[in-house]
Amino acid sequence: MNQALLPGFLLIQKSNTDYEKIRYNNYYINFSINRVL
Repeated sequence: MNQALLPGFLLIQKSNTDYEKIRYNNYYINFSINRVL
């Protein structure tokens, strides 16, 4: 796993609602894509 995604992964695991999971997941996916590009 990319180290840049690790904080997001931890936040997803700790978040209680599906909305928070989706929100953090999308944020870190976009962050990782922008970082690669």
